[in-house]
Amino acid sequence: MDKKLSVIIPACNAEKYVERCIESIVSQGVDDAEILLVDDGSTDNTLHACNTLAKKYPCIRVFHKANGGVSSARNMGIDNAHGEYLMFADADDYLLPGALPKAMAVAEAFPDADFCVFGFDRISRSGDTSHNVFPIRKYSRADFLDYIHEYDFQRIGSSWAKLYKRAHIVAHDLRFDSTMISSEDVHFNISVLKHSNCFVTSDVLVYCYEVNGQSATAKFNGDVVMHDSSMLTNAYHDIINSLSEYCKGDIASKIIANLQQTVCFHILFEVYNLYRTKKFKGKYAWLKRMIGYMDEVTPQWRSSFRSGFPGIVVRAYCLHPRCADILLRTVFLIKK
Repeated sequence: MDKKLSVIIPACNAEKYVERCIESIVSQGVDDAEILLVDDGSTDNTLHACNTLAKKYPCIRVFHKANGGVSSARNMGIDNAHGEYLMFADADDYLLPGALPKAMAVAEAFPDADFCVFGFDRISRSGDTSHNVFPIRKYSRADFLDYIHEYDFQRIGSSWAKLYKRAHIVAHDLRFDSTMISSEDVHFNISVLKHSNCFVTSDVLVYCYEVNGQSATAKFNGDVVMHDSSMLTNAYHDIINSLSEYCKGDIASKIIANLQQTVCFHILFEVYNLYRTKKFKGKYAWLKRMIGYMDEVTPQWRSSFRSGFPGIVVRAYCLHPRCADILLRTVFLIKK
């Protein structure tokens, strides 16, 4: 039976959070909606919690699969969704009160939009909350590059805080790349954007994202981050080529330069994850490998990290890679 909205929630070892997420959705009062809970091979009581919630709320459908990552879980949700619109949420986050009716009203006010982008709150590890909002604006294909250039990765890339037309996703066979662990949502949204004719941004706040140290991006995944960065770079070049007729001035080169800087920031953050990891062998070899990757991305990356601790690490590396290795080992030994 078709619905107006399908909310897709991948859940892996999320027994502590999934009920809060579900309650934040069902309390919205959107009757013509379904919730697809996809248990991604949890080893705790997440599946039991999902089944318990499904008994309480008939709008919930539970799926269970072997662990394959958040992308494969979201794809299972897409494949089984019945809604006119799709929304994604992470099990450890939640929707803000009264958000869904407002979001649906925006989507219905712009029926030709292939997707809608909404604002979100971000709660840092220290508990500070930042509000991330967009102006009310409708973008045509001629404006897409302006959007990519104007907004950061999280605003463009997060799969949550958005409504997607399911017909658009299905028509172009758009799915999350299950080979990616980091930036898979950015890659997905760039693919969605490539095939879209128009979309809208809204000042409505719909979602609360909580940063936590248990996420995939808080653990060392050197090979994965470099692989995913290459995939993302290819996707950016692809959409720029597909929108070449709308390129104005040097906007394409600015987008790529911003992308390169962001990629290098992610790689440097991964260096920190490396040295935070206890009893990891071969840190010095990994350090040189990841710095080498950054040199391949853009030889000018060092100029982007001139201040703060990143600047100190870069200057130490320029003296000698072993200097940066000793610095990082010392800093994270003290922090422990």
